[in-house]
Amino acid sequence: MKNSILLAVICLCGLCALSCADGNKEVKEYPSLHGQITYFQEKHELYSTFPIEKGDIVFAGDDVADRGMWDAFYGANNVKNRGIALEGTECTLFRIKDIARQHPSKLIISTGLYDLKRGCSVEQTGERIEKIIKESKQVSPQSDVYFLSIVPDLGSKRVEGSLADSAEVVNEYIRKKFPKKYIDLNTLLCDDSGYIKESYCFGDNRINGAGYEIIAKAVAPYIDLEARNTRTNDPIIVNSDRSTDPARRYAQAYKERYAGRSAHYLSRLSIFRSIPNTDQKVVMLGNSITNNCWWNELLEKDATEIINRGISGDTILGILDRLDEVTDENPARICLLAGVNDMLEDAQVAKEEVWRRYEMLLTAIREKMPQVDLTISTTIPLNPMTKFYPGVNEKVAYLNSQLKANAQKYGYSLVEVAPILSDKNNDLSSKHTCDGIHLLPSAYHMWQELLHKRILLSSLS
Repeated sequence: MKNSILLAVICLCGLCALSCADGNKEVKEYPSLHGQITYFQEKHELYSTFPIEKGDIVFAGDDVADRGMWDAFYGANNVKNRGIALEGTECTLFRIKDIARQHPSKLIISTGLYDLKRGCSVEQTGERIEKIIKESKQVSPQSDVYFLSIVPDLGSKRVEGSLADSAEVVNEYIRKKFPKKYIDLNTLLCDDSGYIKESYCFGDNRINGAGYEIIAKAVAPYIDLEARNTRTNDPIIVNSDRSTDPARRYAQAYKERYAGRSAHYLSRLSIFRSIPNTDQKVVMLGNSITNNCWWNELLEKDATEIINRGISGDTILGILDRLDEVTDENPARICLLAGVNDMLEDAQVAKEEVWRRYEMLLTAIREKMPQVDLTISTTIPLNPMTKFYPGVNEKVAYLNSQLKANAQKYGYSLVEVAPILSDKNNDLSSKHTCDGIHLLPSAYHMWQELLHKRILLSSLS
C-alpha cells in the first residue's frame, strides 16, 4: 500500500489534473459539490450576517467544523464556527475568501472527505485544498491557516475502492506542502484500517464527545487555548459497566441508555455532556431550527451567556429524555421551540397526542427546575414546498392554540414567532425558507427582534 501511496503523492505533486465524477456539471449560484444544497444555503447565508473580528479564531469547512462546539470547548468568546456539514472542497473554496477577508487571527479548515466519497480524484482534492490554503493566506497574510487532516468516517468503508488509502494520499500531499500548518488527526482517531475508531463516533459519521475531546486537544497548541471538553465530564461514564474498556464502555452506554435515538442525537448529547456545566445562563432548547443557529452571535451576547441545546430531528419526548442534561446547566432561562418533528416522524399522530407530550415536557421542566424563567416560541408551520406538508399545519395551529391557552398554567412567556414568519395562508412564508421546514437568515433575524424586545435584553443586560 505504501508504494501505491508514494506513487500517487508523486502524481499529485506533479499537479495531474484528473476530474471529479460530477465535475462537468455547470456550477449554479452555489457550488454543486454538496450533499444537501438547501442546508448549504441556510448556513452560508446565515454566516454572512455574522461578523468576524480580527482577533477571532475561526473553524471552517465540513462536518468536523460544523458539529464542533468550539467556543464552549475552549471557553473563549473569540472562537467562531463557520462549518457546513456535507461540504466538499468546492464549497469551502467558494466561501473561504469571504471568511479570510475579515482577517481572523487563526483559521482552521476541515475539508476534502466528501470529495473522495463522491468520486473526486486524489489529485483534484489535494489541489483544491492547496488552493484553499493559499487563497486564505493571499487574502489575509496575517492570518495563521491550519488544515485538519481528512479522517475517513465509517460510512467511507462502503465507497468503492479504499477511501482510507485515498485520504492518506491527500493528507500526505498537504503535509508535505504545508508541514507547519498540517494538524494530524488520523494518528489519534483512526485504527489500523485507516478509518475512525467506532468508540469515537456514533453511526457512520457522527463524531461524539470522546472524539471531539481528541480533536480539541490536538488543535489547542496551535491556537494557544486549553481544551475543556472531556469525556470525564460526562456523568454517563460514572454509571456504566467498569469491567469493560473505557472507550467501548462509553459508546455502549449511550447506545443502551438512548436505544432508538438517532446517531446525531447520541453524538450531540455526548458533546453537550463533555463540556463543563454552566450556571444561570440562557439555554436555547429544541430541534434543528435551534441546532442550526449560533445564538450568541444572533443575539449579540457572549458565547458563555447563551447555551445551544438544540438537536436536529429531536422530538418532544427526545427533549424530555435528555432534560437531565439541561437541569445540570442550572439555567436562568430556557427558550424552547418544539413539536413539529413529532408530526413529521409520524404522519398519523393525533394533534391531541402532540399536546399531551408537550404537557409532559412542561410538567417535567416545572418539577426539575421550578424557578427557571421559561420562554416558549410558538411552533413554526411548514411551507407547501416540502413533501411533509400535507396535514401538518392544522396540527401546528392546534398546538399553538394550546400553548397560548396554557401559558399561565405552566408559568411561561409565549413568543409568537409563527405568525410573523407566515404568509396569508398561515404557511411558513417561502421568503423565509428554501426547503419548506428550516429557516433562512431573514426568519432568524425577525425571531431575534422578538427575543430582544420581549425577553433577553430586559433580563440579561
